[in-house]
Amino acid sequence: MIDLDQQMREVLRLDGVRSVCLVHWHEERAVAWHGADDRALAAQTAAVVRAVADGPLEQGRTVEEVVLTERGDHLIYTVLARPGLCLQVRMGRDQGSLGLVLHRLRRVAEEARPQLPDVRRRRGTPAPAAPTTVERPVLLRVLNALRELSTGSDRTAEVVA
Repeated sequence: MIDLDQQMREVLRLDGVRSVCLVHWHEERAVAWHGADDRALAAQTAAVVRAVADGPLEQGRTVEEVVLTERGDHLIYTVLARPGLCLQVRMGRDQGSLGLVLHRLRRVAEEARPQLPDVRRRRGTPAPAAPTTVERPVLLRVLNALRELSTGSDRTAEVVA
């Protein structure tokens, strides 16, 4: 079995891929990265994945990947089997094949077994907060706001309920 670091390097070699970043989206931090330094996007990655994974539109389903398109790039977020981890891939919008990258990332998500320390709660520490429900109109406003942030300009179209 190839380790996750090697798989990230292989994804980086695909045409158009500019960076690959492993993000712990519960902690909003980059764990590992290759290519362009996109560590600063870890908080944004965490917000997007959390909004989709914990949102009411995903009740009872599993998020595999999310694709956002910016002016010149595609940002692809692929959730891994290990809880709290996802791969953030930035690729040129006019370079390479988005389908090929998505196919490769699905294979990485199935095969990836990152070696991270086992973190367990110690006696006396509070349990994580229970997930809250988010109403659909609130989620739609958040998604529209994220679209505006990613493009840097106002959108003419928006999601409607």
